[in-house]
Amino acid sequence: MARAYNDVWYDRGTKVMLRTSLIIDPENGKVPALTPAAQKRQTERAAYRRAHPADGPEDRSLAERCLIWPTGGPPMMPSFYNNNYQIFQNQGLRRNLVEMIHDVRMIPTDNRAHLPKNVRLWMGDPAGHWGRRHTRC
Repeated sequence: MARAYNDVWYDRGTKVMLRTSLIIDPENGKVPALTPAAQKRQTERAAYRRAHPADGPEDRSLAERCLIWPTGGPPMMPSFYNNNYQIFQNQGLRRNLVEMIHDVRMIPTDNRAHLPKNVRLWMGDPAGHWGRRHTRC
């Protein structure tokens, strides 16, 4: 059987715990049905993608353009390789450095205000709270 050049680094899932669901709200772990407006947007996006599969780079996925990878989160999910994370934390800020594509997710822990609603980041607008409260990232 042919193997990749760096097959030694692949994790075939022998050391990875897989969750049955990443959905925590609602508690049943099921994604709620789309609203009629969301269904309409989804249909329009699918039609556009069929008509314009690669007119320009903006028509390709962020992962294909090496801009962001699902391993960076949220949620932080393992991939088939490059699964390493380095976590830096100081007063007021935690940074998760992801090996794949070298993404860095910055998580403020000093109760600063969220970004304005018109500013949207690829990895969300996280806020961490340490101590007795749970972390929300």
